[in-house]
Amino acid sequence: MKRIYVIPIIIFIISLLNAFPADARSFSIDKVHIRAWIQPNGDLLVNEVFAYTFDGEYSTVRRSVHLDGHDGIGKFEAYELLNQNGVPGFIDMSELRTLEVEQKGNDFIASLPASNETKTVFFLYELKNAVRSYDTYSDLTVPFFGTGKNHDSDLHNVTIDFVFPELVKLADYHAFIHEQDGKLMERNEEVVRFHTPISQRGELTEVRLLFPSAIMRDLSKMSAPVSLEKVLEEENKLAHAEFTKTETQSRITTFLYTATVIFTLAALGLVFLPQRFWRGSGNYSGLLSYDPLQLYVIDRAGKRDHFAFLAGVLSLVEKGLVTISDTKTLTRFARDGEAPEKTLNFTYRTRFGQLSECENMFLDWLFTRRVRGGIRIFSMNNIYGATKAEKQEGKSMHGYYLRRFRFMQMERRWFDCIIQDMKDSGFFHDVFTRSAGRILMITVMIGIVLTYFMASAPGFGILLYLAVSGYLLKKGWTTDEHSPMLWFWSVSLLSALLFIDPYIRLPYILFILSAALLFAALPKYILSSEAANIRADIRTFRKRLKQEGMPSAEAGAQLDQLMGRALILRAKRFTIEINESEEFMKAAPLSAFILSEGSPMDYLLKTWKLSKPPRAFYKTKKSQSDNGGSFVDSGSGGGSAGGDSGGGAGAD
Repeated sequence: MKRIYVIPIIIFIISLLNAFPADARSFSIDKVHIRAWIQPNGDLLVNEVFAYTFDGEYSTVRRSVHLDGHDGIGKFEAYELLNQNGVPGFIDMSELRTLEVEQKGNDFIASLPASNETKTVFFLYELKNAVRSYDTYSDLTVPFFGTGKNHDSDLHNVTIDFVFPELVKLADYHAFIHEQDGKLMERNEEVVRFHTPISQRGELTEVRLLFPSAIMRDLSKMSAPVSLEKVLEEENKLAHAEFTKTETQSRITTFLYTATVIFTLAALGLVFLPQRFWRGSGNYSGLLSYDPLQLYVIDRAGKRDHFAFLAGVLSLVEKGLVTISDTKTLTRFARDGEAPEKTLNFTYRTRFGQLSECENMFLDWLFTRRVRGGIRIFSMNNIYGATKAEKQEGKSMHGYYLRRFRFMQMERRWFDCIIQDMKDSGFFHDVFTRSAGRILMITVMIGIVLTYFMASAPGFGILLYLAVSGYLLKKGWTTDEHSPMLWFWSVSLLSALLFIDPYIRLPYILFILSAALLFAALPKYILSSEAANIRADIRTFRKRLKQEGMPSAEAGAQLDQLMGRALILRAKRFTIEINESEEFMKAAPLSAFILSEGSPMDYLLKTWKLSKPPRAFYKTKKSQSDNGGSFVDSGSGGGSAGGDSGGGAGAD
């Protein structure tokens, strides 16, 4: 992975860790009731009740008081409220227990030991000169919980009361709350009440009162910088913009949920339904007319697994280019009681006739042992991995895995050649699926970026996402590499967690997950009608073998062809009755081997599973040539406080 694309991803991960710190403890603020008395001199006397639920051990609680709109914080006190049903303004001193308070900037940290319990805290403080009094009106704007880092917790069930210093007629004052779900619940000549079900962390919860200056008797008046009519017009525009934003988010949420359902159903349909509803010919013997390698690729729908090389070998066998025989397993397997006594040998004799590019590549990769007369030999001994004993003793594990890695590298290149031949022959098509996958990725990327224009994401974060996701999209556009695609979906999910507006975060996350699920479910290739018919016949072949067994009438080479297809097409266990004569053994060497030794792949896959890479391999892998090479075997074994303008509450 290139450094240019690792560094931004690391930044995303660090941002996520900072946004969601790992801590076995947790707390919630279940209820907040604030009551503020407007003083005739412009000060604001604030009483607050916070109800905490602690999960784990805590020793302090924190109240961060905003710095905007006043000239200082005075007389800050904190108490434990023993009567958890106490209401600010109606609390008796006998219901309070004094808490020690330490101030750090605009953070006030109160000592409150708590362990797996619910406690209520009472805060009392003053905001100096919080009211701006003009010759025509007075303005009180209080961002109780701001957009800064100190508002790092959700506050539930928030009620905010303002009490005028004297009675004010309803027609003479105006009240506003700047919070998406906030509402003006009650207003009379003495008290104004606001409420919001939740003050999301990092989101502004601000109230504003515009009222007559006459009641501010002890406060000198200034000339109003803006007329009251202009202020009300701006507030109405802000309210309209907030309403429009809410309506837009509601439409987006509906769209995202609808898209999530459609994507999920489409993904499930692709997973559980065949590409085409062809029933096939019903005569699986027709499979004998197709190359076993073609059958294998169609059966796997273009995906490679451990049987790919064997399908390639059987293809050469049926073309008469390779013969099958058995040979003893290497002496290093003598201590492994599960090792077979024999394994398969494949011999290629140079024949007249032109081989395809893929066949030449296959022979140069797999049939590396040459003897006189142009004969090449490949033995499954060459590709066995470690035995159980060797795994336990740790012998030559690096060598085993390195050989396996080179084997897979060459196999992938050869298989890519086969896939291209299948596409050229019209069996496979990939234009639609590739385009659909890219469209899904672009849709998700555009959807996340557009949230920036709704003032839902910080500019730097969205620009970083755009740069990283754009790079990953470009890297994965023309290749079949999985890592850029995987990183793209991971980065998009992180971005939704970090940058998307909390009100639409959940539908965005579900939308991204469903799009990623659909992307993963998209078939790599679309089968042609002929290939779909063949795949249907393959299903019939497996079903018939399981129900009826291998036809006993078949003999010799034809039986070997059926046996080879049963092996590479993943047929379940089946029965077979044959006459184990010498003629049969010669005419059907693969069937004879399977009947005597079992599947030639079972032990091979076991040794591959045992050959796990050592840690040192990852250090040396980078130094290995990416050009591959022939596979050769010698035959031997081997949470903090901060000072910003936002208000908030927390615990430690």
